[in-house]
Parts: sequence; C-alpha cells; structure tokens
Amino acid sequence: MFKDEVLNKLAQEGGNVAQFVSFGPGGQRFSRIIGDNPDWIYNDVNTALETLMSRSGNGRINIRTFLPDKPDGNPFKYGLDDVREAVGMVQQFINQGFYIVVNENISITDGGFSGVLFGNLMEGAPGDTPRCVEKAGCMRLPRTLGFDLIKAVYGFPFHMPFKSTYRVEFSVHPHRVGYAQDKQVIWQAEEYDPALLPQAPEVEWPNRMSAAMGDKAYGLLMASIIGLPVPHTTVVSRMIPLFSFGEQIHSEEPDWVRTVPKDQTPGKFQTIRGWKDPFAIMQEDDPDNSKIAAIIIQHGIKAHYSGSAITDSNDKLILEGCRGYGDKFMTGNQAPEDLPSQVRGEVTFLYERIREKIGPARFEWVYDGRLAWNVQLHRGRTATSGNVIYPGLPKDWLTFHVESGLEALREMTAKAQAENLGIRVIGNVGLTSHFGDILRKAKVPSTLTQPMSQEKSA
Repeated sequence: MFKDEVLNKLAQEGGNVAQFVSFGPGGQRFSRIIGDNPDWIYNDVNTALETLMSRSGNGRINIRTFLPDKPDGNPFKYGLDDVREAVGMVQQFINQGFYIVVNENISITDGGFSGVLFGNLMEGAPGDTPRCVEKAGCMRLPRTLGFDLIKAVYGFPFHMPFKSTYRVEFSVHPHRVGYAQDKQVIWQAEEYDPALLPQAPEVEWPNRMSAAMGDKAYGLLMASIIGLPVPHTTVVSRMIPLFSFGEQIHSEEPDWVRTVPKDQTPGKFQTIRGWKDPFAIMQEDDPDNSKIAAIIIQHGIKAHYSGSAITDSNDKLILEGCRGYGDKFMTGNQAPEDLPSQVRGEVTFLYERIREKIGPARFEWVYDGRLAWNVQLHRGRTATSGNVIYPGLPKDWLTFHVESGLEALREMTAKAQAENLGIRVIGNVGLTSHFGDILRKAKVPSTLTQPMSQEKSA
C-alpha cells in the first residue's frame, strides 16, 4: 500500500493521523480534514491546501513526497505557511511524477517527542520530527520501556495499531492533536521482513531526551519504570510538561528541591532540603537558561543512612555512605563511615536489581531502616580501582586537599586537563563522592589518599 493509502486506512479504523490531503499524477487521491467528509474531493489543489492550512492547529503544512518504488528519501518540505508557495511546490512535484501527502504541521516544540517504533526498538527525540532517527543522540529504549516512559511522562497508554513487524513513525503530544484529536499521531507505517527487525537496545543515556528533562530526572525515571524504589518525584522542566513518578512517602520529612542540569554536573548546583522557590533557584544558578533543564521536587525519606555506589573497573561494587543524610558526604563535608551489615545488604540488593535491568551503574541511595531507595541513577561502570580514581600517566602531579572544596577542584581539574597533569586528592572523602565524580567525568589521572590517622585506625 502507498503511504497515503496506509494513512487513510488507519484513519478509517479509528487511528489518529495528522489532517492531510494527497495527490498523484492523476489528481487528488485521499483527504482527511476536520469538518469535511472523509475523502472529500476539492475543486483544485489551491482549495484543498487553503482548507487544510486554515484548519491546521498552527496554520502551517508539510509536503511529503514518495514514489511507488522509492517510498523513502524523497523531497520533504516542512512548516509552510504560504498557500501559493505550497501549491506551486505540489504542482512541481506532480509534474516530476511524485505522489504527495500534504499534512497539517503539528508543533515539534509543544513538549512532546517524535520517533520510530520498529520491532523491539523505540527511538525518538523531543523538538524534532520522526526523521530525528537519522541524527545522533536519539533516545533508544526497548519497546515496552518506551511505552512505560510515555505513560509516566504524558499520562496515557500508548496504543500501537500495527504489529511489531511494522516500522512506524509517530509523535506523542501533551494535548490532543490531529484528525482524531488524540495525544499520539501515526505519520507512516511500513511492514518489513521479520528477519530485518532490530533487537532490543541497551538502556543508555545521556541522549536528547535526557538533556531535555535533565540527566538526573531521566535517570530517576528509568529507575522508576524498571521497578526500583524511587521516592515520589515531580519534574518541573523547561521543555517537557510537568510530570510525576515514583512512590508516595508519608514520612513527615521535608521534600528535597534539586536542580537538574542537562548533563551530569556533580555538586555544582543547589540541592535544598525543604522548600525554596524553584524559579528563583533556576535564576540564581542558571541566569542565561543554558545549563539547567529542570527542577525536581522529591518526597523526603527519613534517612538512617545515605550514600552512593559505583561499579569499579573490575566490575565490582564500591559502596560508601554515612549516618543520616548524604548531601554532606557527597560534597566532602562528612567522611565515609563503616556501614552496618543490614544497610550494606539492602544497598547491594538494590545494586543487583539495577545490574539485572540495565547493567553496571552509579547511583545514590537512602536507607530508611527498612529498605534502600534509589535517589539518583547513572548507567555505566567507572575507571576507578583501589585508590585510583581515574588511571593515567600524566607528566606531573598536582596535590589537592579536599578542604578547598568542589569549586577549587573544578578549577584544578581544568588546569590538569590543559597541561596533561594528574591530581592527588588528600582528605577524608569517598571514592564515590562528587570529588571522584568530577575527576572521572573529566578523565583526569587521579588518586585518593586518606589522612594518616584514618589509615592507621583502618
């Protein structure tokens, strides 16, 4: 079936497509425009496009072309708002032998995302058309996790009217759009040989979706949809509409208000226990709106112990923490402590669940006396081994004392990167704290040395 036939059949069966009218060398073929009967034949191309543009949600249209023996890779015109210009293009394409689908333009900046569902793979990105899959950085998820993400973020169950053998181009929106006024739109569907279907991808980020909602929010969302215990979290994003996920906690503890950078930026921006105006936080920490993607508001947990964990270069768990809340531990203001066996057991169990679902990971945790909660998640093993934070053979070494603070370490790290230097960190901090995160992210050769008093007591 031709592309426009597929769209027309989908609309007949109750699926949602963008309003459209199609043409071929023989004239008009199909139409689905709100307010007119299905397949209404318009007097001419100008009348058809004028009607479509006037009833489009944003007054714009797109022109897609195809050939019977070449359905993809043909001319495509996006976001036209001049009827005469569009009519001229359609006539030109018809004269060249193309078939044409002219559809309403649905905004790609409304907080939704577009992508492709193909076999057990879902790919997509916000702020783009389904052709985003031809670019680097798309979100890639197994089919079922993609459906779970849509349900969590956009609040409705994604329904796919095609078998998994179809390659389906789609978009998801926070409000009703298209001919059938639904929150999802099918743009194209083609059936493939089952032997050509892609396998389920590994869950990985950063990607364009994690940048849109913030790396920290995306990691927590992944933790929630794969079934890990995550405290109830509300995401106030610049780009993605407000959404929440996780488990309600009635601990009578104050909420945490956390900044969410587009990319992981350990310990740089504010984390507040208790309430503070999230918009004021954004303005203070990111006045030019370039670094922070969102603010998250997370239910407070009565923390008996808190800390973080990483997978080291030997694929082993490094687990550290302290009594009470973990913010001071992460920023180097509280030293790691010996953890009770019950705490270590619960956090190790959490780690094993993470490994089963997404592989090696780095995460922050809080133990409430009963179980370990996941409060931050990043995928991947680290290069850390023993007291080596990040390996390498620099031309010389700098010495850094943790009392100088995280911002001073960022400055020294930039110098080390520029001059091929290593950094020896001296102080009572954890390998898994933000000090280690900064050096690992920068890939600066570095080691951690504990003070002599602690080494002797250990």
